[in-house]
Amino acid sequence: NEVLEYVELEYKRNDFVRHLSRGMVQRMGVGVLLVHEPDVFLLDEPASGLDPKARIQLRRVLKKLAGEGKTIIISSHILTELSGFCSHIAIMNKGNIVLHGAVDEIQRKVFDTRRLTISVVDGSDRAVSVIKEFAGADPVVVDGNNITVDINADEQQLAELNALLVSKGVKVYSFCEEKTDLEDLFMEISTNEQYTSEESRQ
Repeated sequence: NEVLEYVELEYKRNDFVRHLSRGMVQRMGVGVLLVHEPDVFLLDEPASGLDPKARIQLRRVLKKLAGEGKTIIISSHILTELSGFCSHIAIMNKGNIVLHGAVDEIQRKVFDTRRLTISVVDGSDRAVSVIKEFAGADPVVVDGNNITVDINADEQQLAELNALLVSKGVKVYSFCEEKTDLEDLFMEISTNEQYTSEESRQ
């Protein structure tokens, strides 16, 4: 019963497996592994063929495991399912691992800049002026009071930019970094000779 509750299938305890949906079967598979109390889970395409609700339920179970210190290794082509979930990734191209490490570290290695979305209250002109002065780059998009800008900066510098905007009288109500989608990250790596050439794989 404890395992069934963990994988959110306690209400199906009296059902035959053949009567379960694909998503339920996937969660049941995780439950079978839990009986053995492993520290490492290796899952191959766990979200394949699942509807949105089943994917959310499976992801919730996996996040729970990760929060308890379990190591979960996932092989998947559905990269959107891994965004916001995986802390580390290994990207393969033509059978070779071309990059591996923490997601944020790989993003900073592959992309020179970060994309910020800054929303202000009283118009964007003053904010745009401050951003140009600080970052040395024009905002890529100005849409009313919302500004999107690419900037080459670390966390400390981003905090300084936010503080500078406020000190200049700009009323900032949102200051956030747009995270690169894993699919975009994979495409950038798989089409970049820096990572796909024979020399880089040796």
